[in-house]
Amino acid sequence: MLSSLSKSGIKLSYSMITLTCVLVLVLLLNTVSTAIGQISSGNIVSGSETIGTFTIDATEVGPGGYLTAVNATVDVEPEAGNVFEGWLVDPDGSLYALSLGNFLDGVLHFNQYMTNPFVYDQFIVTQEPLRDTNPDINPPSVGSFSLRDPFNK
Repeated sequence: MLSSLSKSGIKLSYSMITLTCVLVLVLLLNTVSTAIGQISSGNIVSGSETIGTFTIDATEVGPGGYLTAVNATVDVEPEAGNVFEGWLVDPDGSLYALSLGNFLDGVLHFNQYMTNPFVYDQFIVTQEPLRDTNPDINPPSVGSFSLRDPFNK
């Protein structure tokens, strides 16, 4: 028993409509599953004291790229005339430090399309002079977080 629909001379069987729906669903599920981000999160520590929280989420958005979102908070204040600055650091590889900008009222939000955010090993908070003209990281750090798998590759 084969039912069919006819409109404008086109005949579609229910089985064809069902097959089309299944294919669309499979494509949608595949898109959703590949859009899930890789996340690493935890506490920013200074010695044995927790001074804030950190989360990095890298979601693949196309061949060769990830939309990378970093959110961090700190519960301490910088000294007068200074600001806290957040950095993604690759201390074991290229020794490169990427500035994510200054914390504003204890909060840092950063979003960027990156080729490979998984090369970074650490998130570091430094205390820098207000309107610092040196673009390099200025150790020592105020606190840090070691990124977990799949980061630090």
